[in-house]
Amino acid sequence: MRLRRSPPHRRLQQRAAPPPTALLPAGSVVRCVSDFSGIGGTEFGLKAGFEQLGFGFELVQASEALSTKKGQHNAGVLRQRFPGVRVLSEEERTHVPFPEEARLAVVTPICSEHSPLKYDRDPSKTEALLAPLFARLAAAPWILGIFFENVPEFLSALAGQTRSSYSYWVANLERVGFRAHAYAILSSSASGGGAVLSVALRGSISTEKSRTPPAAGRRISRRRR
Repeated sequence: MRLRRSPPHRRLQQRAAPPPTALLPAGSVVRCVSDFSGIGGTEFGLKAGFEQLGFGFELVQASEALSTKKGQHNAGVLRQRFPGVRVLSEEERTHVPFPEEARLAVVTPICSEHSPLKYDRDPSKTEALLAPLFARLAAAPWILGIFFENVPEFLSALAGQTRSSYSYWVANLERVGFRAHAYAILSSSASGGGAVLSVALRGSISTEKSRTPPAAGRRISRRRR
């Protein structure tokens, strides 16, 4: 696992985020929001993990392409897996606020525009879909953590890019107050592919003295003093 430190956030003038300890009080229910939810496979896995650790898990808001048959099917599965969840349409997800009771966001954008299996892939399309998310996060300081998933190519500068989409992701998270992140690359022998999993947190998760961080997207090892 690698850790990326980001500079102090100075721009947003908003309500202060809850202290980090408010994220997981012992035995509490973790309330989550989801963007690009699909059938909620990632969220379902997180639910199992949290419950194994003694925490509850509730998905309170999700989003899907409800104008398509596939999106309608996905929304139906989401509602079965997470009773009471509000599923936003592709238009609603650009502006509807995140619920104030939520502390965790799961973001799993489309991976086809970064996939090596698509000859005419265009990473800028995925980045354009992510853009409204940053404004919603800026207006929701109560969201303390983000779990992100995509294909490993998200970490690389692809044809037509001067930087990776992950650098774009990190730079925009920094602007809305997420000051630390870590990621891991998981391989898949079954499909020959894999995934990049990333966690971002508001505030600092290190006691190290402050120092100038590397450029967005560069990985550094965690150091302890």
